[in-house]
Amino acid sequence: EAELVTARAKLADAAAVSARASNRAELLARERDGLNRVIASYETELANNRGANNNTGNTGAGGSDVRPGSIAPTGFHRSPDDVRAEEATKAIAALTARIGELETELAAAAAARAGDVDARAAALKAAHELRVEVGELRRANEGAAREIAALEARVGRGEYDASTTKILHFKDNPAAIANEAKAEKELAVVRAECEALRETVARMVAEHEQQQQMHMAMVGASLTPGSEHPMPPPVTPGMGMPPPLVPPPTHIMATPAPTVYNRALGTMQTPGPSVAEAEITVLKRRVAELEKREQRYMTVFKQKISTFREACYLIFGFKVDMGEDRGTGQPTFTLRSMFASRDDQAMVFRVNPPKVGATGNETGGTVELLPAPYTSTDEMRRMIDMYVGRWSSVPGFVANLTMELFNKQTAA
Repeated sequence: EAELVTARAKLADAAAVSARASNRAELLARERDGLNRVIASYETELANNRGANNNTGNTGAGGSDVRPGSIAPTGFHRSPDDVRAEEATKAIAALTARIGELETELAAAAAARAGDVDARAAALKAAHELRVEVGELRRANEGAAREIAALEARVGRGEYDASTTKILHFKDNPAAIANEAKAEKELAVVRAECEALRETVARMVAEHEQQQQMHMAMVGASLTPGSEHPMPPPVTPGMGMPPPLVPPPTHIMATPAPTVYNRALGTMQTPGPSVAEAEITVLKRRVAELEKREQRYMTVFKQKISTFREACYLIFGFKVDMGEDRGTGQPTFTLRSMFASRDDQAMVFRVNPPKVGATGNETGGTVELLPAPYTSTDEMRRMIDMYVGRWSSVPGFVANLTMELFNKQTAA
């Protein structure tokens, strides 16, 4: 831009010099033509006078002939024509010398004009090249701006290249805290279900052991001599006899549980280990489903947060980053305007949540502008004193700052 302005200034100067040289050459040409006309008139008049003298044959007083155009000797009277012819000759000589000077000046002016024309042509060429270069730079700048906007939009949506980008997370992120609380709640539900299933498995194992003991007691009684109880029929494996018992885990407490009466065999039975394994499989499946649900919730939550931040940036013109005050632990919000010229032009607000008094009345929350280098300038202090200090309006201050930055950017 600076080179283009300089080239335009040089072009204007060359045009002015060329115009002055043209005017000077025109004036010199007119003066030369006028002098040539005067010389021509003198020469015509001199020629006429000489012709008249030759025709009349005038002589001097002593009988000597006086030649036309010559100076009469001393003592002889010269005619007015001779005097006038002599003056015309001198004037012609002076005019001829002046014409030579004018022609020299005219040649110099023509040379200067030619140089100015060359300089003007060079300046025009340089200006054209600079215009072309400026156009290319503007197109490149627009392309870079579009690419930056696309990349910022992708970053705002949470898209990034893990090999080249490092994501920093807040140590006490409210979103992460909410997700952890939700996950802990769901985990507590899962643990309760797991504990209930463990108790069920323990009851099943206890019932199985009790049934085995009862069966062994009945078999022993039938083998005793003189027993009144008849020998029970043989039991086919898989029909009445339960499968071998698997010892329960040491961490499962055996608790009494109701038994199930088998009408076909006339005995009390409890489900075997296969039922417990099925219950555990169901529990594991339930845990996997809950983990998948939590992952989906996390993904949807991230998408919603990204959409919300992008909407705030596009609608209100501020990029909002949430943090925490190290001293008080209260949440802070860092605002950066899209019209800011530098990244360090940021404002930090601390939000004081609403409080509930002893009587149960709730007081509204407040917003406090924290000191920052950007808000310490004179211009910012004036706006803060007017909108925040005088009128206690943080939204008014933010809106006025947006308009000020927008006007500066559009006027530049």
